[in-house]
Amino acid sequence: MWRPKLRVSIMWSYRACRRQGSALLAPLLSVIASCQLGCGPPQGPPHSGGRLAEGPATTNEQHATSVTPQHPAASEWTLPKMPPHELKPRVRVASGLVNPRGLYETEAGVLLVSQAGTGNPNAPFTGSLSEFRDRNHDGDFDDPGERTVLLGRQFSTNILDIVHRDEVFGMAGIAGGGAKMVVTHAPFDGASSLFLLRDKQVSKWSEIEGTLNDIVFSAQRSEWFAVSSSSDEIIRINDAGHASQLLKLPKLADGQDAVPAYIDLNPQSGKLLISVFGGSPVGESAGDGTELVPSSGSIIEMDPQSFKWRPLLVGLTAPTDLAVSADGTIYALELCDSFLDPTPDRKSFSRGVSHGGFRRHSGRLLRIEAKRHSVTVLATGLDTPSNLLLSGNQLWISQGMGTPGRRIPNATGIGSETLSGFIERITL
Repeated sequence: MWRPKLRVSIMWSYRACRRQGSALLAPLLSVIASCQLGCGPPQGPPHSGGRLAEGPATTNEQHATSVTPQHPAASEWTLPKMPPHELKPRVRVASGLVNPRGLYETEAGVLLVSQAGTGNPNAPFTGSLSEFRDRNHDGDFDDPGERTVLLGRQFSTNILDIVHRDEVFGMAGIAGGGAKMVVTHAPFDGASSLFLLRDKQVSKWSEIEGTLNDIVFSAQRSEWFAVSSSSDEIIRINDAGHASQLLKLPKLADGQDAVPAYIDLNPQSGKLLISVFGGSPVGESAGDGTELVPSSGSIIEMDPQSFKWRPLLVGLTAPTDLAVSADGTIYALELCDSFLDPTPDRKSFSRGVSHGGFRRHSGRLLRIEAKRHSVTVLATGLDTPSNLLLSGNQLWISQGMGTPGRRIPNATGIGSETLSGFIERITL
């Protein structure tokens, strides 16, 4: 079984912040990393943000090492600074959650929800997988008897003491395909667990080194694909649960680790789409919690057959989950628009209202039409949105990352509210 060289991991920015040395060495480190990957020098000026040089995958498959870039760098497309807005109505359908993450709707109309848990070190086993049923058909899942826990007591942790941002992780992505329903548990350090769900029974399927935040199934290839944010890799998983590396992403132009966050499949082309979160230019614990670089994230496109890949859209800030419709339209989330109010320690939460590193209620939902080079904002003011589900003409969004119960700025920016996880549904 493939094992990445590094075991240290975290959901998004912790992996992004792995120690890299002085920021003054970033351009040199980026060139070295690119040369090792055969991708050429980094694209753009030394402080352009987060552009990735396109190129071949670094892979453990011998025949793929000589692959050349599929498209010229000029095909790279940058997110407009002020894209048009077409705001859609949205409604809250589930409240009082503890870091909701993966979402999946079954053929029976049941909503599966993974929750990363509280991240409380004094009660660490709070992650779960549940099914939500709207039994009284009132449009939400907040009534008694509408939530059933299928898998509970999963490890949850918050690494704010390391990166000075309020980040909780544990249970993560959910995907179905090939007669399997798979749920990932993405740990802070060590191997991720992949669970199978059959008829409300949950069993362990595989254990794979790395922080596997998200997973997707390709019916065309009868294979699973996942992102490992702990090693900047895209991996392939066969039907037996064995993993192999497809792609090792190079560092960004400022020397940050790339940090692949989420993955989906374009049903039209069969290519993989991966959100690249972008990381810290100064190292895992050297920053104050606000050093992440805005507009350094991107979405890349990868052909799982040829191993060729390219940046599709650059200039995003902290992109998280994405979903692709049958016609190839991409829907993507941005976690926030800036980084402020870091958390030096857990005691800081009792000192007043704080964003906790990620600006609250500043996330967005984007509609991306790649063939037309068109980006439209469908929702603003989202609170640290992490996961996305596309079902018919509706999008479901998990929100409210961080320590439940602490005080955070509210959506108006004037008052405050208690942090709590929730799910919203948006009608397209």
